[in-house]
Amino acid sequence: MFTGIINQVIPIVSIKESTDKKIFSIRLKEINEAILLGESIAINGVCQTVSAIKGNEISFYTMQQTLADTNINNLQQSDMVNVEFSLTPASKISGHFVTGHVDCLGKIIKVEKKNDATGFHIDFPDNFSNLIVKKGSIAVNGISLTVSNVINSSFTFMAIPQTMMTTTLQYTKEADMLNLEFDILAKYLNANKGHDTKTDKDSSKITLDLLRQKGFIS
Repeated sequence: MFTGIINQVIPIVSIKESTDKKIFSIRLKEINEAILLGESIAINGVCQTVSAIKGNEISFYTMQQTLADTNINNLQQSDMVNVEFSLTPASKISGHFVTGHVDCLGKIIKVEKKNDATGFHIDFPDNFSNLIVKKGSIAVNGISLTVSNVINSSFTFMAIPQTMMTTTLQYTKEADMLNLEFDILAKYLNANKGHDTKTDKDSSKITLDLLRQKGFIS
């Protein structure tokens, strides 16, 4: 589980390919002692498993399904990526709950400066349009962002200077494809929409017990 607050922006130092996967390696600016073999780390918003650690260099396997469904397959050596370490009980939740399971790719159709902020206009597959609302949360390449507006199957968000400086948004341009993960709470609400029996109505309520069962709170 993640929150969409990026810890480091660092380059891919090596990529090894095989028939069914790619092995990516990154070199952290500073080693985080909490990182262990087998734990999760988010790369551009994609949950990956740490498979090797050598000093401050870590590696992870990316399988074919993930390569097909995300923009990780487009990465080249030296490309910069967003890195977020997994959430701990002591972590501040400054963003929103992010699972690291990308729903689809979105295409940048326009980037424009508005005073000190930068506006991004994103197109996405219209079958996800029921999972996004104005002023709601969305993870874009793993970054927790607030939706400024939604029109059919496109949305906009504004990135303040701090967000531009501390994420890979500073390197993006029109026509780039970005990993999108829609708000998990919107998914649960949508999945339960339309149930009209008393039992279904009771089970569709978001309660503290339901959030504990799903791992959102302890």
